[in-house]
Parts: sequence; C-alpha cells; structure tokens
Amino acid sequence: MHRYGRGGRAVLLIQRKVWAQRWVRSLAGPGCPGLKADVGLWTAESIKTQLASAPSPVADTLGRVLTEQRPEHRREAMQLSLTLCCLLMVVALGEAATRKPKMSPGADVNTQGKTELPTEKKDPEDTNRVTTPQTLARGWGDEIEWVQTYEEALAKTKTTKKPLMVIHHLEECPYSQALKKAFAADPLVQKLAQEDFVMLNVVHPIPDTNLAPDGQYVPRIMFIDPSLTVRTDIAGRYGNRLYAYESEDIPELITSMRKAKVLLHTEL
Repeated sequence: MHRYGRGGRAVLLIQRKVWAQRWVRSLAGPGCPGLKADVGLWTAESIKTQLASAPSPVADTLGRVLTEQRPEHRREAMQLSLTLCCLLMVVALGEAATRKPKMSPGADVNTQGKTELPTEKKDPEDTNRVTTPQTLARGWGDEIEWVQTYEEALAKTKTTKKPLMVIHHLEECPYSQALKKAFAADPLVQKLAQEDFVMLNVVHPIPDTNLAPDGQYVPRIMFIDPSLTVRTDIAGRYGNRLYAYESEDIPELITSMRKAKVLLHTEL
C-alpha cells in the first residue's frame, strides 16, 4: 500500500496540476522577469536570452518530479519537457528561415533573388586595342618587304637582280633575340634591307646544305646573288662560326651587306 490513501493521492494530483498552471502563467506574466505575455512578440534572440536568464526552479522542479517514483507525475514532467523542446525547435526553425544567405565577396544578387558570380571588368582601352598578328617580319623590321618562302626568295632575287639576304634565327635563342633588336633599331641596316636586298628570315632549317656550310647554328646570315650562288666568301668576324653575327656586330653586318652589293655589280 502506498503511504497516501486514495483521497490523499487525488488531493496531491490536484495540487500538482494547480502548481503547473501557476508555473505556466508565471512564464507569461510579470512574475518571471524578461518574459513577455504576448508570445507573438517573441523573437529568436529574445527567447534564447530569456530562457538562458530564466530562474532555475524550472529545471530544479523538473528534476525533482522526474525522480518521483509515481508514473503519473513522471508522465506530466515528460509532457512539460516535450513542450519546451517543441518551443525551442520552433524558435530554431524561425531563425533559420529569416537568416540571410551568405554571399561570397563581389557576388551580386539580381532582381529574382539569384546569386550571380562577379564578372571580370574589362578595360575600355582593351576593347579598342587591336591585336596585331605576327607578320613575316617577326620583329626584324616592319618596313621591310619580306618574302615568305625560300623558293619565292630565289625567284624574286633572279627577277629583280638584287642579292638575297637569308637570316636564320630561333625565337627561343637569346642571341637571335639580341641581334633582332639591334637589327631593327639600326636605321642604316633597315635602309639597306629595304632598298637593296630581297629579304627572308626563317625559324626552321632550309633543306639546302649550301646555306649551312659550317653548321646549322643560329643566328646565321647568308647572302645569295642573282645567279643563285651562295656567297660563302661574305662572312663575319668569327673563325669557328663564319656566318654568325651578334648584337654588337652590326658594323660588321653593314660591311657584309655593302660587300654583297659591290660584288654583285662588278660580277654582272
């Protein structure tokens, strides 16, 4: 037999229900500082702050009720705990629904709410700038009339009676690049090339062994007269690379070009 009689248990149950009603009213009334009576005015931040600052008797009372051995009391405490859990879940869902999505720096949101990635802004000067394709000059002088192939160069030197000047070079060769820069910057070299020579520059070996009498090195400059004879007698100042010219050898190159002109006229 329980220590309470049937009437005592009924009285105790009524007292606990009355206590629960008073406790619920105290949450919405002035008895619990910081809580508002109008639940509709609660916000996510205020509810979290108020629950955190609420007096501890709520948790203490729940703990005491849960330790009771009476099933009906434990059931009431569990229902109260479930109610509080549901309240916290509603608060969390409301906060998640109202939270603004994070955007990456520079991202934009259009009128339909879609996030757009930032686009690269183009310089107006870049749109007006015209990219010049690489010409046959390849940086050796844009004012010079260059031929495209070795066969075309031979035909032109034969018809025009001008000597052919063939420049062998490579784009990745620093000596070739240095010579090219000096060649394009010298006004006398440019004038002679424009007026007195058929000009050809190549970056691939020409299948004519007469153009490589001492090797396929670069930079290398060869001269051919209108009779289609390779002028191996017109060389530079290096004994191991007879037809090589470097950036500081522009005076020697001018001498070779003048020599090719003189020999051409005297032999014809």
